[in-house]
Amino acid sequence: MLHRFNAFLRDDCGATTVDWVLLTAGLVSLTLAVMSTFGSGAEDVSTAVSSTVAARPTTITW
Repeated sequence: MLHRFNAFLRDDCGATTVDWVLLTAGLVSLTLAVMSTFGSGAEDVSTAVSSTVAARPTTITW
């Protein structure tokens, strides 16, 4: 039993998975922080562009 426990402690098969999970969690957190910081400003710019495009005439002359 002690031999199996020691083998379990020395096994590092899941170490890469843990690294990728932590890296992904960090990137998601960073993305959420950036979106919460710049989200309202981007929405204001998007609304202004949408209003400008909607006000332009839609007729096409060839």
